[in-house]
Amino acid sequence: MPHSRPRLLAAALMFTLTACGGSAAQTPSAPALTQAASTPALSATATPARSIAAATPAATASSSPTPAPAALARNGVIVYSDAAGDIHSLDPETGKTKLLVGGPANDVGPGFTPDGQRFVFVRLHNDGDMLYSANADGSDVQKFADAKQMANFEYSPRGDQIASVQEGGSNPEITDLASGSRGVIPLTKPVNIVSWLTDDSLLVADLNEEGSAVEMWTINADGTRQQAITAPFMCCGVSTLSGRGLIAWNSWRSGAEGRVHIVDTATGEDRLLGSTDVPGSHFLDPIWSPDGKWLTARQFTAHVDGVQLALLASDGSGPAIVLGPKLPTNDGQIRSTFSPDGTKLLVTYDDGSAWLFDLPAGTGGKTAWSGLVETTWQALYATP
Repeated sequence: MPHSRPRLLAAALMFTLTACGGSAAQTPSAPALTQAASTPALSATATPARSIAAATPAATASSSPTPAPAALARNGVIVYSDAAGDIHSLDPETGKTKLLVGGPANDVGPGFTPDGQRFVFVRLHNDGDMLYSANADGSDVQKFADAKQMANFEYSPRGDQIASVQEGGSNPEITDLASGSRGVIPLTKPVNIVSWLTDDSLLVADLNEEGSAVEMWTINADGTRQQAITAPFMCCGVSTLSGRGLIAWNSWRSGAEGRVHIVDTATGEDRLLGSTDVPGSHFLDPIWSPDGKWLTARQFTAHVDGVQLALLASDGSGPAIVLGPKLPTNDGQIRSTFSPDGTKLLVTYDDGSAWLFDLPAGTGGKTAWSGLVETTWQALYATP
């Protein structure tokens, strides 16, 4: 089965890993968090309240970042990269678009910070890709980090820390945005995925050579108490519901391939979603809605070409709701983005078409919007 590279997003990291095969988890021990080199790799910029954007290594923090509120936000603009490598904003209410970051550079993969004031994107270079950040209106573009050094990263639910791992796997690093200090969690083996479960705990996971998740653990953000998560026949995609301690993962075993499970790390309960336990059908790469009520997954039928997006109730009730067009091959790209308030689902395809659906009904269809490839949806919070 084909697989695709992880998508690099700042606000809510999502993975599109579709290679299969795996092994039972094992438990390496983990020493406590140790301090990295004294020169900070990232620090908070002196931007207005609620800003948690990171700046160049030479910058110093002048104020502490304000955490994003826990409540669901209002929906702001959609920011997206197009096939030409430019970044635009789209007002979903009016359909009006605006060029935010253009020019000869090839810019892709925008992702909003949790407070919705800035977004991070990847600038592709022949001599090495870089991460940049910008205000929501495209102003104040700044270097953020070397993309290889932060190949997989995510903001904490409070928005005051970043967890990251390097390209090819590494020990996770925790960066405090207020002080710019970094700490390394020295595991006994490198990992490829790090994601926040709560403000104090993380998921770390290992991938095989095909890019499929095969082992995962929970660990405290200070590097203590690493525990294996029992996940028999683990494969493919894994994602967390940040702040809620929930993990969605895939299993793959003969006769029951491509099933979605949910682990509650507070209780240790692992629950198979009944809506995905369908003979002959596979559901891969689960992605959470911000309210935790829904997941999307790529659905396809065994030995039949074609993949389609499915909407799943996270409590396992009801059948999978199939949305949007069916792509002719199983490795076709389908990118789903939930609105911050959890009432909309935006789905984009490689041809630039965009489909918008209402939740929970799943009604909607193709929009007149075009050119959207990788998208992120701005969260707006009330001004204190």
